Amino acid sequence: MGTVRAEPELWERYVEAGGNCFDTARHYGDESEDMLGRFLERRGTREEVVLVGKVAHTPDCRPEAVRPQLERSLELLRTDRVDMLLLHRDDPAVPVREFVDALDAEVTAGRAGAAGLSNWSAERFEAFDRDAAERGRTRPGVLSNQLSLAEMLEPVWAGCQRADPAWHERTQTPLLAWSAQARGFFAGRKEDEELRRSWLSPANLERRARAGQVAARLGVAPAAVALAWLLALPFPTWAVVGPRNCSELDACLRGGELELEPADLDRLAAR
Repeated sequence: MGTVRAEPELWERYVEAGGNCFDTARHYGDESEDMLGRFLERRGTREEVVLVGKVAHTPDCRPEAVRPQLERSLELLRTDRVDMLLLHRDDPAVPVREFVDALDAEVTAGRAGAAGLSNWSAERFEAFDRDAAERGRTRPGVLSNQLSLAEMLEPVWAGCQRADPAWHERTQTPLLAWSAQARGFFAGRKEDEELRRSWLSPANLERRARAGQVAARLGVAPAAVALAWLLALPFPTWAVVGPRNCSELDACLRGGELELEPADLDRLAAR
């Protein structure tokens, strides 16, 4: 799945290679959604693409922001719906019932095909799902939290949530993993403050080294191995990727089709 923080040239290559899903958000601003809308309009392929939209990001993480933000996204995207609508953040001070009703209203109106949650804890997700089920409202079909072969040491942004693989495996709740390649950690990103704070640790450096060894043996990039590890987890998993150039896009595409041996998966995941 591609994020809209990219360039149309990369989107073109992504689609030509079989990519059919774009992840967008009102929080990303008008320009990126307008670019994506124009791209899809020019190609005439909206019906062949899955759009994942996100609304209600902090500081506008409130139920009443859902509809106007989605309407603005739809206007820029030049479409009448997103296929999956996620709440971008959570505010634990707001009763889940209010968020349930806000998302259900968009699905009922046809402006969203399905609903999900992003950066919500497993406990709040369960509370949302329980309330929706009890009242016959739209239940969340996916949880979108951060997960990658490298463990996020500190949240990249305040309020972010890291996925709990054990919970996903137990409940089989689908995961839409953002920063699935640790924000360039496996792609040779130059060390900076964010990398040091959120990703640099002896354990993560060891995982990256092991990914490099597997990659060298298979003739692929380490980022492809990191992505293949994620997609092989024992629960439904999709990965949001944001390649900066064609080389990184090719590594993502290779990772999406790469099947690692059980011994490699075990070795990569060793803590």
